[in-house]
Amino acid sequence: MSEYHDSQLTAFGADLAQRASNGDTKFTITKATSTADDLSQTDLSQLITLPHEKQTGEIDRILPDPNGGTKVKGTKVSFDNLNLTENYPIQAMGLYAKEDVDGAKEQVYAVTTAADPETMPKSDSAIMFTFAVSIYVVVGNAKQVTINVNPDSFATKEYVADAIANVKVDTSDLAKLNQDNYYTGDNQFKHDPVNKNGDAYGLAKDIDTKVTDNGDGSIVVNGKTFVPADDSQVVHTSGDEEVGGTKTFDTAPVDKTTGHPYITKDGVPAVPSTLADTTKMANFTGGLQKGGIDVATAADLKSVENSAWRVKQGSSDLMTSYTCLYRINSDKRRIEFVLWGLLPAGDPTGKTIVDFSEISSTFKSIDGNATQGLNSDYAMKRIIQVNGSKISISDSGTSGNPTRLFIAHHSLINPSGDYSGDNEPCYLYY
Repeated sequence: MSEYHDSQLTAFGADLAQRASNGDTKFTITKATSTADDLSQTDLSQLITLPHEKQTGEIDRILPDPNGGTKVKGTKVSFDNLNLTENYPIQAMGLYAKEDVDGAKEQVYAVTTAADPETMPKSDSAIMFTFAVSIYVVVGNAKQVTINVNPDSFATKEYVADAIANVKVDTSDLAKLNQDNYYTGDNQFKHDPVNKNGDAYGLAKDIDTKVTDNGDGSIVVNGKTFVPADDSQVVHTSGDEEVGGTKTFDTAPVDKTTGHPYITKDGVPAVPSTLADTTKMANFTGGLQKGGIDVATAADLKSVENSAWRVKQGSSDLMTSYTCLYRINSDKRRIEFVLWGLLPAGDPTGKTIVDFSEISSTFKSIDGNATQGLNSDYAMKRIIQVNGSKISISDSGTSGNPTRLFIAHHSLINPSGDYSGDNEPCYLYY
């Protein structure tokens, strides 16, 4: 089974994605091509065209970012062996792009290389072979990107309408709604038929009694005359109703759920003077407990709320996405926080990591630093600063790939590469 590496942007593609992310340009992904050349030792970032192209594929569909973001786009690309005279391994595929400005040239935007290539067989009149692949690339801002999709991959409205029109159904033996239907033969129903109100029809064999209304308030049931009770003068077993007069019960009525008998007003015990009135404020001088545990007051809960850890998530000028845990320490006039997230390739210096303007716009100082890295093999300590309400990186340093960023009181990686974290949050003073 074939396997391919993640797509890599060329220098041309990285520049376009960066400028599109900033809203400075727009571009179009135009086509996809394949090659049999092994590019494992080639500097893909410097490619302008894919070497020794074998085929041009079809871009059949646009795919959204699987993570729900706006910085990644996917294309569904397919290659077939129509008119192919020889077998070849698909060692690499290239997506081409062109900036939406006059005079711009079409160049390779991203390259996908094979870990285990698919073999495209030569054309066989009996068998059509198609190789389809989904290619995802960073585009900076999906709103700034257009993808040319092959229109032959879609059915036209006319084609669909004609296909539906050509479906022939014999309706001569079907019952029709809102029409009279004549049934022949023995028709059986799995479920009893009902009328429009949902009431089931009765079967003749089940209707073995007859009721006749005499017109004088009486009825005849199977030859016997009865006078039905006046419904307004009887007590019903359900619903709310008023019962007039005095009614005497030989046995006290009982609650249907508990079986306990109801008591008369004389049997109600006196209310103790210490019973709380639920319509008025009450002062529990002895304290208040539930299950042997003291109940917290509103003041207690407010204190807990003010010092609780909160979650702040989102993106910023620098961060593709971040998660921040923070709490407000009013006694020491500071915010205590930790933050982690993803940032794109490039120089992050001076760009906003996170903005605490909802708390204060005039923070005075910050005590902490950041670690930037891909994994345990590549990490570097970064210096952070505060300006007003915004936190940013003050020292310079460029990464050629997207990386992770972690902010705490002390960096997790010291200059010699050893762990030196103190498990304390970063302090932001106001």
